[in-house]
Amino acid sequence: AREGKTVVVSLHDLALASRYCDRLVLLDRGEVVSDGDPRDVLNAARMRAVFAVGGHWSETPQGPVFQPIEMVEK
Repeated sequence: AREGKTVVVSLHDLALASRYCDRLVLLDRGEVVSDGDPRDVLNAARMRAVFAVGGHWSETPQGPVFQPIEMVEK
């Protein structure tokens, strides 16, 4: 990516995805739910709707981190 090339990776670890990706495409059962900046794609409402987890985001020097706190009804 540093050389201006596109890198495509499939991750299930949201911490890694939010930390290392410039752009995320979030899928739910094979359908695109959101596409864009990790801070916009992985917001609290989508985390509840897609993953049934509540939590909060923190900004760190290494990038954003989501801390799951509770399971919610989907």
